[in-house]
Amino acid sequence: MKEYAEWEFVDVKGFRIGSWMQDVLDIAAQIETHRQRSVNKFIDDRASKAADEIDLA
Repeated sequence: MKEYAEWEFVDVKGFRIGSWMQDVLDIAAQIETHRQRSVNKFIDDRASKAADEIDLA
């Protein structure tokens, strides 16, 4: 996760609804799911590393 980009649509002047919209929504959901899994893995890995470094003796 060295770098990332998040796209936003700004200044949209027109929008034509069509059957393709479901594909776009599916792709967006897959991207968001992948992003969330990556963030969760990063958090879990950091927690595991911190736990490994705890000295209980």
